[in-house]
Amino acid sequence: MKKGIALFLTLALALGLVTFAPLSSSAAASRLSAATSPSEPLSDEVLTETYTALYALESMHMDMDMTIEMNMDVSYSGQKMSVPVSILMRLEADEQKNPIRVRGQMRMDANTMGNAQQQNALLYAEQVDGVITAYASADDGVSWTANQTDAPTLDPVQMVSVIVDHSRDFHPTGKELVDGNETLVYVGKLDGSFIQQATNIIGSGAVSDLVGEGMTAENLNSLGDIDVAMYIDTKTRLPLRYTMDMSELMKNLMGTALQSLAGTQSQEGYEMNVVIHTAKMECYLKDFNAVPTIEIPEAVRASLTPQPEPLPVVGGNDVDPSAAIPFVKADEGYRIENTQIQETVLADDENIRIVGKSLSYDPEYQYDFAELNLSIENKTDQKLTVTNELLLVNGFDVMGTMYQEVEPGATVESSLSIDRDVLRRAEIPLIADLWVNFSVSSEDYSLLMNTPLVKLRTDAPADFVQPLNETGVRLYDDHGVTVIARYLEPWYDTSAQLVLLVENKTDSYTYLATEGVKINGIDVDLFGNEFLSPQSNAISALYIDGDVLEAQNIQRVDAVSLQLTIQIHDAAYTESTTEFIDIPVIY
Repeated sequence: MKKGIALFLTLALALGLVTFAPLSSSAAASRLSAATSPSEPLSDEVLTETYTALYALESMHMDMDMTIEMNMDVSYSGQKMSVPVSILMRLEADEQKNPIRVRGQMRMDANTMGNAQQQNALLYAEQVDGVITAYASADDGVSWTANQTDAPTLDPVQMVSVIVDHSRDFHPTGKELVDGNETLVYVGKLDGSFIQQATNIIGSGAVSDLVGEGMTAENLNSLGDIDVAMYIDTKTRLPLRYTMDMSELMKNLMGTALQSLAGTQSQEGYEMNVVIHTAKMECYLKDFNAVPTIEIPEAVRASLTPQPEPLPVVGGNDVDPSAAIPFVKADEGYRIENTQIQETVLADDENIRIVGKSLSYDPEYQYDFAELNLSIENKTDQKLTVTNELLLVNGFDVMGTMYQEVEPGATVESSLSIDRDVLRRAEIPLIADLWVNFSVSSEDYSLLMNTPLVKLRTDAPADFVQPLNETGVRLYDDHGVTVIARYLEPWYDTSAQLVLLVENKTDSYTYLATEGVKINGIDVDLFGNEFLSPQSNAISALYIDGDVLEAQNIQRVDAVSLQLTIQIHDAAYTESTTEFIDIPVIY
């Protein structure tokens, strides 16, 4: 049982860190520029202003409360016992941006059948070059322990964008007062990709260590959703309060932990069940730009023990120094040969029927000029929302765009749009096969499901094989994953995009992210990432914003240097980090 409680507290603290992440600027500028880019419009002007306000912050204070109420039901040899358990964790912390440091204290109160226990801890943390060092003391500062972990560099801009980007139906609901300040209230439901972000903060092995090999970071996605509310000051546009209801997530997570625990029991007839009544987080932010400078005492730093040797570096010095990529303009005349599918049932159960009808093409349309036409029948008495979950075209994980609401008992015609630029950059001459599935949800989320993954074969020639252009600078080639820089192309008038080919030849999900980016040897705040399905390829584009170049007085991109992290979500959770790899550009 201690494993399950420890897992809950670990994940709870990780979710808190996502909400109150270091105010670093590693990705803030790129996210801020993307938020104002015509290629990625925001759903609400207020959110753009929130990104801007958060990016300007230098420090702030947070008060976070985690509450859990549950019952442990234990039965053995016909005897049953129900044990009520309540846990309250309060974290108070100051945080600053330059340098990135956190100072705080945590108190945890646990009550089991009237037996109260209390645990207090003092905390420091700092992040340097992508490594987070956390210090903790359980005896009021007499002794300290330290732990280091590689983690994505987060910032408040990413914090809000993670909430918005991974939410369904994120929308304003009205105004409320928070500490006497008028706020705009936004609500939504966080999906599994947000939980994945939290597990990245926990650390690559923490989940399997706590619940066993049956539970990996990738299948946390199936545990459930988190109800989230964000309260934004109407004057400053800064978020003053967050709430997260993780009751469903924690119920499923505890169930998984107990299954692992049950596998270690030797007594027959022993059963344990946990019923989660409440698992919620409430967070208040204040004292913006008013936190005293955080200094970590030398006695605290001395607690850091030597760490294991880092993972082997792949790339960097292994790259051919004479290799380079061209600067090329997008092929505006790109066309693909029209192919067609037979009408195919993609999903059919008691809730919904989805039929793939045909493929259509519009070569004159600038963006999504290929579409999979669909018929969607809602068999329920609730309004359903259908979105695309996964779309593979000729083995490439591409961007499929659709959002379709279907009234109870209705049948509608809809379409799934396929991104033109991904098809062009992947050099797809025709659509030969598609793998596709959908996410289906009701308004109250009482129905939430993914349809089976189905393959569609077109009338393309039977001997057709999708070409794979691997020319360019090979940045990484290990553990079944290959990353190649293909070329640099202009994007709008002053910006550019570095086009990468990523090949995932493993049977696991794979995540790729930039640890650092340099343009012409100058450090810049740019960030790119890609998440690949097993046995798939992807075209990833690093957006190089013209405003970032102008701020550094860079007139032309002559070289891009990348440091990459590759995470393979296999049983060992394989992770590699490269050195900075120089990519010269030829004009």
